[in-house]
Amino acid sequence: RQPVTKHTFRHYRVLGKGGFGEVCACQVRATGKMYACKKLEKKRIKKRKGESMALNEKRILEKVNSRFVVSIYF
Repeated sequence: RQPVTKHTFRHYRVLGKGGFGEVCACQVRATGKMYACKKLEKKRIKKRKGESMALNEKRILEKVNSRFVVSIYF
């Protein structure tokens, strides 16, 4: 496994926006597989004191295995 960098993915259009950032469609350059990429803005998170919420969401997505919830890959 290679480390993930900003050059690992090719980013496409914005799929949605939320309180802390936006979700974009992206493609892994090496394999061509498509994913949804959630980009969080540190300024917004700090301004709204949402550090614990963002980390908690990441932990939950790592553990949940359901066909109704999007899994985290990278």
